Amino acid sequence: MASSPTAADQTATQGTPHIAFMDGMRGAAVLMVLIYHLKEALASDLHVSLGRLYLGINGFAAAGFMGVEVFFFISGFVLFYPYARTLFEGKPLQTVTHFVDRRALKILPSYVFSLTFMTAVALLELARPVDVATALDLMRNYAVHLFFAHSAFKDTFFAINGPLWSLAIEVQFYLLFPAIAWAFRRWALATPLVLVAISSAYRFYLQAHGGAYNSFYVYQLPGFLDLFAFGMGSSYLTVMFRALYPQLARWRIGFTALSLFTAVALNAMLFSLVAAGSGPEAWHWQNTFRTVFGALLAVFAVAGMLALPFWQRLVANPVLVYLAFISYNLYLWNKFVIRWMAIHVLPFFRDWPHSTLIANTLPFVAALLVGIAATYLIERPFLDHGWAVLGFGNKRKATAAVPPKASAEVKT
Repeated sequence: MASSPTAADQTATQGTPHIAFMDGMRGAAVLMVLIYHLKEALASDLHVSLGRLYLGINGFAAAGFMGVEVFFFISGFVLFYPYARTLFEGKPLQTVTHFVDRRALKILPSYVFSLTFMTAVALLELARPVDVATALDLMRNYAVHLFFAHSAFKDTFFAINGPLWSLAIEVQFYLLFPAIAWAFRRWALATPLVLVAISSAYRFYLQAHGGAYNSFYVYQLPGFLDLFAFGMGSSYLTVMFRALYPQLARWRIGFTALSLFTAVALNAMLFSLVAAGSGPEAWHWQNTFRTVFGALLAVFAVAGMLALPFWQRLVANPVLVYLAFISYNLYLWNKFVIRWMAIHVLPFFRDWPHSTLIANTLPFVAALLVGIAATYLIERPFLDHGWAVLGFGNKRKATAAVPPKASAEVKT
């Protein structure tokens, strides 16, 4: 989704390069979501057991939905990164038209295909004879989702495919982003503070009126503006430090320690979330601590991109970077695939030896394979060739990086 040729390894052979550290964070976020949906669908003790070997990941899985909040932070970083480079490196300022075209190519093809496929499956799964009212309601859900308006209604918020709620929030932020970016370039301190203040005021209102225990209200755009703001601020600071303060390279050990400490703090927050409980208690926790979580993400990311190479390579390891490459389609498809496997495939393995191992790994692998296939068959052709894939528009260069091959080090 974004990056830099000097602050990060240029991992693309053409088009927009990526910051490997951000890709590592993105890969970790989608892995969190994937494991969360696996535990949610299986509703069992999530572990791998071979003889005396027992690996339990229930705690990590229970907090996996927080990966979505990491995605929002990364989106803020990625979206503002070109503007930060304009401010500090003199790069050409992208136009609103270019921004809209780039986002549409990234989001729409995979989204529309997955939405259409899943709606068709839902229609086929309706009991026979088909209840006309139910079928019409499903088609209404489909139409509302096409316009990313499903987060505005309680009955469509999690309909068709639960994870799609976050795409509605993302697209709503895209509509505001050009104006926010314009303000950020002029008032770099005031703009993120205003966004954090709006989010805090919104969540305080929910706290005072009981909405903090309801996901429909907690998961609306105003409540996430601070995460986007922290991401934008992180990209601003990263480029500014690189351009204006090259002497910071001598403080790499300190930045490494700070990033490591923040990673520990973030994990401690996730443990406290799990301890708080699930459902309404978890939503209340998010409503209360989201700003703190976003601030820690910002410190972790900025310090990490100024840290020693070993830490950057650890975060941006090949596994997480590849998961980042397929993250969008893996996110779109994982819950649907896991649920389908749990209903239609796993019952056949119930009496097999190591059935628990099969139940925990087969849906995981299937979701990965579907995410990979959708990335290469749908997402990449549009990113590489633009709307020419559909027979109109000019062929264009890639707008996102190919799987990284270079070092993950951020150079200062």
